[in-house]
Amino acid sequence: MLREMGRLTALIHTIPTRGFGHTFDWSSNQLSRKETWAECLKRELHIEQRLEVLETHKMLSQPQLKSLHATLEEIESVEADTVLNHGDMRLKNVMVNDASEITAVIDWEFCSSNVAPYWDLSLALHDLSIDAKQAFLGGYGVSETQVRAMVPILKALNVINYAPFFERAGEEKDERRLDQYRTRFSGALDLYSLQGVEHRT
Repeated sequence: MLREMGRLTALIHTIPTRGFGHTFDWSSNQLSRKETWAECLKRELHIEQRLEVLETHKMLSQPQLKSLHATLEEIESVEADTVLNHGDMRLKNVMVNDASEITAVIDWEFCSSNVAPYWDLSLALHDLSIDAKQAFLGGYGVSETQVRAMVPILKALNVINYAPFFERAGEEKDERRLDQYRTRFSGALDLYSLQGVEHRT
């Protein structure tokens, strides 16, 4: 099923749109339309405020923050045609028949106009197991080399999307939850990648 979800996501990404973010050429509200990805990052994702949340709650190390800033700058300069993005392509948002075949994709309230595949993949993959991620990506049709090349952008968008959760935990003074997130974003739970791991004797 995940492979088919990946294929359907790739199909959705063949639908052309104009504008960036949740307000685009299909919307009746054109006043808040964003014409560039950089404008969308600033005015819709509130990227500067989200980065401030990450720094305030010390969710990332200084080298990680520096890398995140660099990747976000890279994202701003991405040049590609905008297409329709579902915005929440996860198992809860597909309907299946008795043969486990997908019959409908539902919950389009978060659909947007964005450069593909980064936005949709960062949202679709973030809570899947590694095997499930690879099944989804196989269905989408990207090579392993392409996956490795897009990882920094997918990770950056995923981290940025978590900022509201950090902010809420901070307001509730839930230090335990914040510390759990720090462990996640340190890479400590990634048992496959040795990047950033220090050898201790």
